[in-house]
Amino acid sequence: MIGIGGTTRTNENPLETLEKAMRNAMPQIEVRGRRVGGATYQVPIEVRADRRIALGIRWLIFNARTRGGRSMHEKLAAEFPGVHIIAGLSNISHGMPARKLLNQAMTVLALGKGLDAGIIDPNDRYLMALIYATEALLGRDEFCMNYISKSREGAFEGI
Repeated sequence: MIGIGGTTRTNENPLETLEKAMRNAMPQIEVRGRRVGGATYQVPIEVRADRRIALGIRWLIFNARTRGGRSMHEKLAAEFPGVHIIAGLSNISHGMPARKLLNQAMTVLALGKGLDAGIIDPNDRYLMALIYATEALLGRDEFCMNYISKSREGAFEGI
């Protein structure tokens, strides 16, 4: 749930998750060919720090691209399950007519694409109702309990 105690993919710190993924992907040693006399030997050498980072990022992106999924966003989310998506959703429609409607529609679309938290207007009853309904439909609200409890509290009346 956006800012209202819902579940996220994991409970890990996103920065720690990214650092862990990078540590796991970065090579420590690589093998280089060295000519000695008339023969070529494969000699293990330590990878420079800048090359280690570049290879780690390259390999993580490559693995994300080769994963199954519909979009790069979903593939990266699968590669880094502890990283969360947070967005400010009030300026999406800057300069457009009926801004409130566009912001509400964008919130629902972003939730469908994996938004974990958003900067929204919690006093907008219609937007909050959309968020509860969207999370119930996406399966993020176990047994639709948040949706049902808000409905029983009368949060959806007059919308």
